[in-house]
Amino acid sequence: MRRATTFAVVAILAAAAGWAACRLSQPPAVICDRAPVEYDVKLARISYLDPVFVAERPAALPEGFGIRTVSRIEFESKTFWLVEQDRGFGVPYKSIGLYAPTGEGSHKLVLEAESCGAGHVKPEIDATTGVLVLREHARSRLEGQVILSCNLRSIGTYRSVHSE
Repeated sequence: MRRATTFAVVAILAAAAGWAACRLSQPPAVICDRAPVEYDVKLARISYLDPVFVAERPAALPEGFGIRTVSRIEFESKTFWLVEQDRGFGVPYKSIGLYAPTGEGSHKLVLEAESCGAGHVKPEIDATTGVLVLREHARSRLEGQVILSCNLRSIGTYRSVHSE
């Protein structure tokens, strides 16, 4: 009797293991009776910088979280504004924006970058080539490296590039 019970238990366990192995090795059945749904949603991106900057009103930049640094850059009788917003609260994370003149007295955001490693960047401009370079000056593994660079002769709006 004991042998018959042991045999029955082993047979039941073997059958259960075989059923489980067979069931789990099959790919799941996918039944799709509906057509794919297309959504009319555009990708959204959060920008912490304003799209327009008016030079005569420095208070035009609203107070947000973080510390904003505004630098005026003069190049070939044009004024560009560089805005850096530190948003890391101790962590080196910042938004960097370059504003070019539009011709109506305001400046338009033409270049925007996010950095999650730059702590203290300083703008440097080469007057012969027109290249603006933002270089890291904090003591970190990025010290001395270029964070962002652009050619001021080719960046901006039509008026800022072609000097109407």
